[in-house]
Amino acid sequence: MSDEGQVKGLSGPGSERPQKASAIPSHQGTNGIAKFLQSSRNRSWFLGLLLVAAIIFVYQPVWHAGFIWDDDAHVTKPELRSLNGLARIWMQLGATQQYYPLVHSVFWVEHRLWGDSTVGYHFINILLHAFSALLLVKLLRQLKIPGAWLAAAIFALHPVQVESVAWISELKNTLSGAFYLGSALAYLGFDRNRSGGNYALALGLFVLGLLSKTVIATLPAALLVVFWWQRGKLSWKQDVLPLIPFFVAGIGAGLFTAWVEGKYIIGAESSEFNFSIIERFLIAGRVTWFYLGKLFWPVNLVFVYPRWNVSQTVWWQYLYPGAALLLLGALCWQQRMARALGGAALLWRDAVSGFGFFQCVSVPLFARG
Repeated sequence: MSDEGQVKGLSGPGSERPQKASAIPSHQGTNGIAKFLQSSRNRSWFLGLLLVAAIIFVYQPVWHAGFIWDDDAHVTKPELRSLNGLARIWMQLGATQQYYPLVHSVFWVEHRLWGDSTVGYHFINILLHAFSALLLVKLLRQLKIPGAWLAAAIFALHPVQVESVAWISELKNTLSGAFYLGSALAYLGFDRNRSGGNYALALGLFVLGLLSKTVIATLPAALLVVFWWQRGKLSWKQDVLPLIPFFVAGIGAGLFTAWVEGKYIIGAESSEFNFSIIERFLIAGRVTWFYLGKLFWPVNLVFVYPRWNVSQTVWWQYLYPGAALLLLGALCWQQRMARALGGAALLWRDAVSGFGFFQCVSVPLFARG
């Protein structure tokens, strides 16, 4: 056969079939993936795995970071590594760096599992952070807020989160954060169906969160902001009354933590912490703008920021809380004026609720100084 015949033979109808056959599986595979993602449940699984993978990858430098700063002072001390030591973690004030017994119980278990190897400690923090991001997705979708996956990705990968995830001693943040979001989810379920089981679960998770870090005491106030955003008003019987046990537990735990840390552990009783009520108000107002700034422009992030010289005799320091109150008042006024416009009122309520929610969950953290 001539070369021309061979070429024609290779390019003839029979020789094209393998090329068409090889194209069919690729086309079918694409259709299969598209069909798989058409299901809302499958799409959620895919996005969830993608988000967790992104978190693990982004925090890859943490895997072998070792102990950072005072991490070694927070992990379980040699004298607390027995069963008796576990009891002391719960019963003896001052036995641990801070009285967050659930956090130090987790440290106790972790030391049983991998000793002083820091890889396990870091991975637990990363996985808890990823779990919180998934809880946030579920929470936002339950509230019918669009862009839940984008919001969760920003929450999970924002630079301000690095300290909580990378610092072993900040297990108190990642653990209490998971309990906070879990409790909020359960309580929203109770609000929807008034199930006693959901209420008990929400309260139980909230108490576990308080045993991890009492800063989550802000949850009931944040929930009231959410209910006002949803309904445009608050009902004493429906909204406020069921949250009273949460307020009592949160306030009690917060006061107890302040007493323990001031008297037994951290010693925050010196003149450096003796702020007047007005000065605490000034701190809270300044914190609002400082941390909003870090959220929108996350540069120069550090573990501990330089102390502010707070004084109620300095006039310009009143500008911070004044501006925050002015903004909140303007948003409330605009919301009332926009009620007649229907949809516009909802937009203003969104703005007021968002700012109010930020105040609820952030300002109480720093008002103590």
